[in-house]
Amino acid sequence: MRFWPFGSDKEADVEFASRVVTASAQDGATVRGKVSVHFGAPHKKDSADELADRAADLLRQIFEAARSGAGALGTEADLAAKIHEAIPANDVRSVEVVAVHLVGDTVEPPPNRHPPSSRPPAPQPPPRRMSSSQMLAVRDSRLIPEGAPPEAVAEAIVPLLRDAKTRTLVGLLRAYDLTVLRHLDLDPRESGDFGELVPQSTAAPGHFEDSRGEELARWEAKLGDQAMLALRDESATVASFFLHSNLAGSGLDPKLVVNILDRAATKAFPGGAPQANLARYLQGASASSAAELAARALSILEQDPRRVDALATVITPTLQSLQDDFAFVAQQIMLSGIRST
Repeated sequence: MRFWPFGSDKEADVEFASRVVTASAQDGATVRGKVSVHFGAPHKKDSADELADRAADLLRQIFEAARSGAGALGTEADLAAKIHEAIPANDVRSVEVVAVHLVGDTVEPPPNRHPPSSRPPAPQPPPRRMSSSQMLAVRDSRLIPEGAPPEAVAEAIVPLLRDAKTRTLVGLLRAYDLTVLRHLDLDPRESGDFGELVPQSTAAPGHFEDSRGEELARWEAKLGDQAMLALRDESATVASFFLHSNLAGSGLDPKLVVNILDRAATKAFPGGAPQANLARYLQGASASSAAELAARALSILEQDPRRVDALATVITPTLQSLQDDFAFVAQQIMLSGIRST
């Protein structure tokens, strides 16, 4: 399966290319993972295809040489380093291997193997599954100071809300590219492969959009200012929805939930669009947040509404990562002692 980050023109330049690789280890276990090759400068598709296929072949060879499929679990960083070293191109900025798992089996979680450059997660009760977003604001275990008043809590959440909006926007645009512009044929069994559709943020908290400026500028040139503004507003609404739903489900006093949400959203998104549009998601009992977002995006872009299921499928893992992040935020708020008595 091939992923492309932008556009439908066969001659368009791309910033990365990905492959999903499935192979059998020596013990007969079927192993699957995704490898992405990120380029130092945009590549033509033919060149990008060649490098991505080379990376996929290398990953396949490693899987097939493994004595056991389980032994490959949790080794993504090592696999990426080996593949990067073996690819001769000088303009490959990085190689990423993610989501290595056994197909058709339920296995125990892999051992905790953090690469030297990674920050191990701080222990928090209950254990939290690290989301694919790994946003800097969420990785900071001191996100909410102990005993912080509602004003300080809202202020601390603002960078996270801004980055969540950008994650939603980038994920939505890339999902639109795949499912509408490229008419990607989806296998429901492969839906999890889209969990890394949006790159990890390495920007300072609240500045993820700045780091994606070139990509978003290309989309704005293609779709137009008004469509991009509407998509930005919708993405901000989705980010606010996940904050609201997790705060409301955490046991906080409802008035405190509204107070924090209103303060944070007003500062993160001047203009009030999220608060005005939030009701569509809060009242959408008959549709998931992904389906609501997909339907709204297709309406904004005047595209075939029959593509809603495919678009929703591809965007779902990105929204799940937001759910994980905001669940962690709600937990931090509770642990800070802000809950009303």
